Amino acid sequence: RLMAGFFGALDRALQNVVPGAVLEVGAGEGEVTARLRERFPGVPVFGLDLPDDETADHWSEKGVDGVFGVIHHLPFPDRSFDLVLAIEVLEHVRFPELALAEMERVTRDAVVVSVPREPVWRAANMARGKYWPELGTTPGHINHWSAAGFRRLVGRRFDLEWSATPFPWTMVRATRR
Repeated sequence: RLMAGFFGALDRALQNVVPGAVLEVGAGEGEVTARLRERFPGVPVFGLDLPDDETADHWSEKGVDGVFGVIHHLPFPDRSFDLVLAIEVLEHVRFPELALAEMERVTRDAVVVSVPREPVWRAANMARGKYWPELGTTPGHINHWSAAGFRRLVGRRFDLEWSATPFPWTMVRATRR
C-alpha cells in the first residue's frame, strides 16, 4: 500500500508533463526509469547513478539507457532535458544544494524530487523494528527534512508547482525560473 501511494503521487506529479527528453538521477535498479519509459513512449529516458556492476546488470535486464556519474557533476550539457527526476536520492547526498544546482543546469523545464519525510520516516522504521540503534535513521541517509523544510530547499532554486506527502514521503514538482 505504501508503494501504491508513492507511485500514485509520482503519477500525479507527472500529469500534464510532456517532455522531449528525461533524466532520472540516482536511478538505482531502474524501476522508476522503466516506468518513465512506459509513461513517455518514444521519448529518450536516461538513468544516471554511481558506477556499479549490479546496477549495470539491472539496467541491461530492463533495457534502461544509463550512464554512470555523480549528481554534483552531471555529465550532460546545460539544458539537455525537459524533465529531471531525483527520486529518493537527496537524503543520501552530502551537498543537496549543489545537486539541485546541477539539476537546474541540465533541465530546460521541470524537476520532480522526493525524499523521506522526517521524523515520520524514522518513526515508521522503528515501528517496523528497524534501525533501533540509529533511532530509526536508515543507513546512508545523511539529510533529513520535514515536508515544509524540503519544499523550502527546492524553492530556493526552483518555482514550486505541486507537492504531495504520500506516507511517509515528500514529493515536489518544480520548474526552472
